Amino acid sequence: MDSRVDAFPDDSIDSYLQSCASGLLGELSALVAIPSVSWPSFDAQRVHESAAMTRQLIQDTGLFSDVAIVRASMGAGEELG
Repeated sequence: MDSRVDAFPDDSIDSYLQSCASGLLGELSALVAIPSVSWPSFDAQRVHESAAMTRQLIQDTGLFSDVAIVRASMGAGEELG
């Protein structure tokens, strides 16, 4: 079994999740409420909003020392994804 899982008894995990369930659901609801970008005619700013919110949620966990939004070129062009 994964040692990370062994570090937390099941009742501790359940207690933690129950104590913060409404906050987690609120954060996830806000994240999924950001409109999707399915093709170029949509506002790309929505992708940036989603990335920024995801970055903040991950950073707020305190599990990582550095959380960054990284963009890469799409195909052979200069357009960033």
